[in-house]
Amino acid sequence: MGAAGKARSLFHLLGLAGLLVSGIVLQAQSGATYYVAPWGSDHNSGASVASPWRTLGFAAAQLHAGDTLLVRGGLYSNQTFTVATGVGTAANPVRIAAYPGEAPILTGSATYAVVASLNSAAILDGLHFENFTNVTNAVDIWGSYVTVQNCTFKNVPFQFIRLMGADHVTIQNNYFDGNGQLQSDGLGDAIYIGSATRVLVQNNYDTRAGHYFVDSMAISGQAPSTGVVVRDNTVESFWGGGIGHGSAQNLVYEGNRLSHVRSEEHTSELQSHHD
Repeated sequence: MGAAGKARSLFHLLGLAGLLVSGIVLQAQSGATYYVAPWGSDHNSGASVASPWRTLGFAAAQLHAGDTLLVRGGLYSNQTFTVATGVGTAANPVRIAAYPGEAPILTGSATYAVVASLNSAAILDGLHFENFTNVTNAVDIWGSYVTVQNCTFKNVPFQFIRLMGADHVTIQNNYFDGNGQLQSDGLGDAIYIGSATRVLVQNNYDTRAGHYFVDSMAISGQAPSTGVVVRDNTVESFWGGGIGHGSAQNLVYEGNRLSHVRSEEHTSELQSHHD
């Protein structure tokens, strides 16, 4: 097994341990289950494995609170999707997840700002966002009660995940590799937290980011981010800093493992930071 494979295996083991320690229990979804596949059709019912929809944008638009969309393995080229405002709720989020044992890969060269826009409560589980050339962010989170877990993010021009005024967000057990402008000025945080509250970032593995792994800031004219917990993450081989805190307040950084990070930009972030 190569170095990348060992790192990924270690990260998954740490993630499972973190779930056990933190006592997280994933609740069963209460709504209907639908399917989408590269070989499907948006004229299908979407209600069975034999009759999947074809495009993620169409499929996500059909979901209601508590529904699950199982995404079959294969390539989804130049596709975007949105979970609209008011669809998911804290008690019944929309769940968009990889079909068990399969790897759905979102990729493409088309020009657009965001691949997945989450504007209400949702769970993203097991999706791959890989090799985009003209996309700003892979995932934008504007809604509250959102979880992104068990996903793989590779080679995105700017940010993997951006939070904009969101509340109650969990980002856990993800694999991040290669974002931002690595060959020029290093711009691009792996996870940008803008004026968000009650955010948990745990048990992730991240390498080759343009700037910080996590940076907690304030959107212009809005309050600073607050209540951010960053723990038990592995961060290595960064162009810029390791973990930043900007203007944020009430932060906890603990148990993170940083290595091969540009020293002059990350020294102050190596220790737990409590504001």
